[in-house]
Amino acid sequence: MENRLVIRFISALLFLSVLLSGCESGVPPEEVAQVYYNLGNAYFELEKYSLAVTAYLNALALDDTLPQAGYNLARVYIESGDYKQGLAALSELLKQDPGNSLVLSTIGWTHYLSAEYEEALGVFDEILQRTPTDRRGLYNAAVLALKLDRKEDALGYFQRLYSETAEAETLYRIAALYVDLERWEEAVEALTEYLAKNPDDADAYYDLGIAYAAERYYGKALDAFQAGIELKKNDPLLHFEKAVVLLLYIENVDEGLKALTAAVENGFKDTERISALLGADELLFKEEVRSLFKEKGVLPEEAPATGP
Repeated sequence: MENRLVIRFISALLFLSVLLSGCESGVPPEEVAQVYYNLGNAYFELEKYSLAVTAYLNALALDDTLPQAGYNLARVYIESGDYKQGLAALSELLKQDPGNSLVLSTIGWTHYLSAEYEEALGVFDEILQRTPTDRRGLYNAAVLALKLDRKEDALGYFQRLYSETAEAETLYRIAALYVDLERWEEAVEALTEYLAKNPDDADAYYDLGIAYAAERYYGKALDAFQAGIELKKNDPLLHFEKAVVLLLYIENVDEGLKALTAAVENGFKDTERISALLGADELLFKEEVRSLFKEKGVLPEEAPATGP
């Protein structure tokens, strides 16, 4: 690949030298501009950004109606980390063609790279006002809304995207947001639909179990956690959540301790979760659970003492 780039680069240089030597005999500036543009592309691909900038600027000086040179100039600035110059170049292009969605999208992406998430979201919202079904715009807006911790807004964008694509990945993102927002009934519905299409996703079964447990459907929660375990036997979280349901709500100490042992032996050591379990009013087997954690070496120092 690199050899081909070098060959293209040398060819562009040779062609440029031929054209420049013939300029006095009337070579049109548009032709020279095109060669500078090609040379800029070669420099760009070789990651020689300062030389690419010079080549593109020369191309534009000879032919300011060469929009691809202006766009690639902006891209060079962005790739080299000069986001301010990149945005300035893109803004000039947008003045010439206010309806150019590619330029608008690149402006949004540049704001994202600059961690200017509000500005980036504003750009993609503008794109969506023009084309409400723009899939890339919907996806980028959703991601930016998540960056800004606007989960309800992100959910709306993903729902609109799903209506356009019906992609399973988008449905799972919707389900995960329902879980984060504690909209349990909707989470169950979305996860059930997702798992009908992707029955081998252990993480989705984990989420489904959490949603069922929150809705107090403990039998269904156990079934979901067990389905996940059958797919991902060494997942400590699945074993731990299964243990929580068994110990707190089903009150099956033997199976609960067995699940808890599997969780710890597979690496579960979340001291906050362990303390929360030991401190739960519903836990009737505190001594047994505490002894297990102590034996396995994961008992938090400040773990609650056993009840009277």
